Amino acid sequence: MNEAALIGRRCEKLVAREFWRSGRQVDEFCAIFLEDDHRDVWKFYLDDEDDTWKWEQEHELPTPGRAECDFEFSYPSTDMFTRFPLRDRVIESLSENNSGISARATILFSNGQALVLDYEYATEKTTVSLEHVA
Repeated sequence: MNEAALIGRRCEKLVAREFWRSGRQVDEFCAIFLEDDHRDVWKFYLDDEDDTWKWEQEHELPTPGRAECDFEFSYPSTDMFTRFPLRDRVIESLSENNSGISARATILFSNGQALVLDYEYATEKTTVSLEHVA
């Protein structure tokens, strides 16, 4: 994970790509996209090949309210600022931890809040939460 490129940048947009199958939500997200104040877009996801969080630069931000679909699967994009008020917050650090039970990635912001992405191996579910870090 190359965190140096994001440290000190502001979070301008935050979009989740959900995972649905046959009309039911399977996962809260399969990828999270962040656009920074330099207008760079970053994709954050768990690589199931080696169970590590990946952070990659992307060409464009998915449009909230739109979905990529095929016969059985749907990947709608949703604006995460409705749940997580992180607009204009400065990114201080990125970290990851793999306990063997779950894989966790944390994006720490300058206001002491952290966007926490968890993947639990037993349930194969990803969740996202906002935590206050002292």
